Amino acid sequence: MESRSQPLQSPLTAQVWGMTDKGRRREGNEDAVYPETGAEFFHPAGDKLAAKGQLLVVADGMGGAQAGGEASRWAIRVAVERYYDTPGDSLGVNLKSAIETANNSLYQYLRSTNVEEAGCTMTAAVIHNGLLHVVNVGDSRVYLLRSGQITQLTRDHTVTQAKVDQGLLAPEKAKLDPERNVVTRSLGTRPEVRADLFPPLPLAAGDSVLLCSDGLTDMLTDAEILRLTTGVTPDRAARRLIAAANKRGGIDNISVVLARIGEKSTLHAEAGRQKLPGKQLAVLAALFILLLLVLVIWGWSMRGSRPTPLPTPTPTLLPASTLSAPTLGATATLPATVAETPPTSTPIPAGAATSTAMPTLTPTLALAPRTPAPGETPGTSALQLLAPDRGLGFKNPLRFAWAGQLQAGQQFQLIIRHEATGYEAVYPLGEQTGWEVDLPAAKAGQWLWRVRIVKGEQVIAESELWHFYFVPVEVSTSEPAPTPGVSTTEPTPTPGAPDRPGSP
Repeated sequence: MESRSQPLQSPLTAQVWGMTDKGRRREGNEDAVYPETGAEFFHPAGDKLAAKGQLLVVADGMGGAQAGGEASRWAIRVAVERYYDTPGDSLGVNLKSAIETANNSLYQYLRSTNVEEAGCTMTAAVIHNGLLHVVNVGDSRVYLLRSGQITQLTRDHTVTQAKVDQGLLAPEKAKLDPERNVVTRSLGTRPEVRADLFPPLPLAAGDSVLLCSDGLTDMLTDAEILRLTTGVTPDRAARRLIAAANKRGGIDNISVVLARIGEKSTLHAEAGRQKLPGKQLAVLAALFILLLLVLVIWGWSMRGSRPTPLPTPTPTLLPASTLSAPTLGATATLPATVAETPPTSTPIPAGAATSTAMPTLTPTLALAPRTPAPGETPGTSALQLLAPDRGLGFKNPLRFAWAGQLQAGQQFQLIIRHEATGYEAVYPLGEQTGWEVDLPAAKAGQWLWRVRIVKGEQVIAESELWHFYFVPVEVSTSEPAPTPGVSTTEPTPTPGAPDRPGSP
């Protein structure tokens, strides 16, 4: 008898559940998942599902909730249709080709709509005949959960991962690196992209396959993900993961697609059925009659007694071929152009150490004309700049701090400007008196900064202007040769514009 821990080569069933949530800090949702409800995405017929397997996809959009959300949905739509329409049984190669085709389609679409700064990551997996095929672009991930262990199957395409690969950063410090979300590969930013294809992995009954966006992995450790998904159904596990990420802060959109591997697939069970011998049929008929008699006697004895309400039935999950997952809509504004990439930033709570698990804030890139308050004196003493100090050189992350008093309805604004290019960014910060910013490596040199107190559009007070010098750490985005048995691609650096705001 085959052990449960051994891979099963016969077709397996997969209970699938997908969810996406905008989180606690974002205005809208840029993520998309497949399968999902609605008619927007292609849903294959039973014969195609049997031939090509169950496809699972998570895409994390970039470029603002409206542009990023449209980019992720467009890319999934094209990738899914392309995959199921491609003939042949080289499923991993078919999936890799489908994602690279989706990239070119998204690139052309975004430029036709004059939205050149959007894009998305994409991680995808196919479950077919007891094998798992995985393809990835960006920093969304695929995990295998087996026998109480969790294993990351994909490799992040980020500046932080490049630092780790080059020995510039210890792996245990990667989760705290400010450039961990700066991707070096994504869909829609260039006409071509190189997707990583991983060797097929045999699956066993009891395995779970998890696809997720960085909105989950930035909030939870691998051990926490394993604990929350163990011993519960996929739908329950997905809800627990999203709830835990939101409880931790929910600084980004959160998406998960979870597949639980079971026994032999019902899609192939009909062919394996055999007719029962006559004696067995007779025994079953006798048992059925006996059961009916017992029920009749029991019902007669219970006549007149008060009935006990039946419990509400718990719905069971359907096989992946018939189950689709919910998704959320999204709306927001478009970002600045890639040429004017804004620095990423995180707040510094007053009196506390800098936290790297705080929300990313997209600055206002077009600074509105200043409207002074009546009787205002520029350089008022209501604001005092503290750091970074004047005339000194700094590397990422830049920590800005100041002191000042706010009245009802007022808030602080941090304004930074690159002197050579004139690029200027404004951060509306509410009551924050500290902020952490990762400046683009391409904009080295002298920067100017100041802080304002504003009430609506009215400037109440403005600090003096300080300057500092930004000296970025040069990090090559070229990637080392793949580890044998990990990826079938040969990574080489791709020149061009950065993939996500904040990329060097």
